[in-house]
Amino acid sequence: MSRLEDDLINDFREQKKFVHEEIVLFDPLAESLRRPAATRLVSKGALIILEIICYLLFIGIIALMVLLKKVYPFSVLEDAFYNDQVRNNIGVVNVVYLNVALYCVVGFIGVLFLLIGTAVRQIRLKNDIIHVAGKHLKSLVGQLLKRKAAIETIEQRHFAELPGINYNHEPGVNEKPNYGFEE
Repeated sequence: MSRLEDDLINDFREQKKFVHEEIVLFDPLAESLRRPAATRLVSKGALIILEIICYLLFIGIIALMVLLKKVYPFSVLEDAFYNDQVRNNIGVVNVVYLNVALYCVVGFIGVLFLLIGTAVRQIRLKNDIIHVAGKHLKSLVGQLLKRKAAIETIEQRHFAELPGINYNHEPGVNEKPNYGFEE
């Protein structure tokens, strides 16, 4: 066998080994990413609805903070603040602290709704990225499987015709030809 044929056979073996390693590496990843988005977390539609609801609740909390003095249970606090008798009985400082605490709690709830909405948006975007990655990995594994089938076809067609070649194992040190002493 000539040196060129030997190099081509070794390259063919390396390609076969590389394709097999890539399939072993990518196939489980592609399989796990191909699951529907609903099994990953929640469907895209539900995430969009939840995101919109969280943002609307944040806007509602801001509106509540602006209109807090006009909403019934909280309007009593405003009445207590401007009523001299109640303000003197409770204490001016206590009424102010209660008012500030109420605004802080309502503001904190609003910030929590904003954070939840932002987190839901990030989850939705990551699910989109996972879906695209799964689709591309699926096509990559499909291409690798086609290449593996082509290699096996060539192997079955031509390697059986070559005499004395054991192509299923790597040649040992004593089996490799010494090209420096070729005639």
